[in-house]
Amino acid sequence: MNEACKEAQPQDASLREFSLMDLEQAYGAAEGPEAAGAEAEAAWNRLRREALAFRSGLMAEGRAELDAIYGHHPHHAYDLFWPQKDAGRAVALFIHGGFWQRQARETFSHMAAGLLAHGVPVAVIGMRSCPEADLNALIGDVRQMAAHLFRRLARPLVAIGHGSGAHLAACLVATDWKARGFGTEVVSAGMGISGIYDLRPLLGTSLKERLKLDTLTCHAASPLLWPVVESRRFLVCVGGREAEAWRRQSLSLAEAWQACGVNIAHAVIDDADHLSILDGLAEPAGILTRAAERLCTETDRAAH
Repeated sequence: MNEACKEAQPQDASLREFSLMDLEQAYGAAEGPEAAGAEAEAAWNRLRREALAFRSGLMAEGRAELDAIYGHHPHHAYDLFWPQKDAGRAVALFIHGGFWQRQARETFSHMAAGLLAHGVPVAVIGMRSCPEADLNALIGDVRQMAAHLFRRLARPLVAIGHGSGAHLAACLVATDWKARGFGTEVVSAGMGISGIYDLRPLLGTSLKERLKLDTLTCHAASPLLWPVVESRRFLVCVGGREAEAWRRQSLSLAEAWQACGVNIAHAVIDDADHLSILDGLAEPAGILTRAAERLCTETDRAAH
């Protein structure tokens, strides 16, 4: 890590600037913006319906590989969706959110729709959840998945995640793949949508117990605090209608990684909340789809 990168690492800035009550409201007692309630439940039901219709349609066309296996645990599985015309570029990984505890990849199948229209294959992946596994184990799961797909397809990967999945996507981009025995970078680019990248603020919330967090774990599992290989590419996006604590997470990662030499951009999507922001990825003309497609194109060029 270079000196500028070291100096950029925030020292519990989020904890200093927000009260514990603010943090609990944003992340904890209601389990954040994914909490239940009539409006939220309607949004989740819409996601499930759209995902099922999307999956069924691609199965009928022979363009979906469901329940592919990448490990030994029952949740070590993924669904791989193929475009009508494969452009032969990088492959996208989508990692769903759920505060590392809940939701399933099947709810987010249609997050592949936008990129498929641009010729990009998409793997929607599953992993273990807390408290069955700890956060370090979840990071290991997504690394195992990325390594599996890279060996299978021999194509560079772009990690895209939402919520806690954005945290895991950032972990993949920050991983030193060459140090793990690969001759090239398996994942060198990604996109984090409404993510949590500094876990230290969670120590002041009820999530501390549910995720089995302590100070050491928060430091070890926070990609904002990791050394990052220079020239990695990452886009952080957050909804303009999300809580300030969530918006600060994205801005803090952008500032810290920029000091590390990462090619990182930060975008606020006006009028989007924690769930509606995903519409921009599910639609071929969506703003997040276009940004992800550019990342895939640039990643493929860099690999060749």
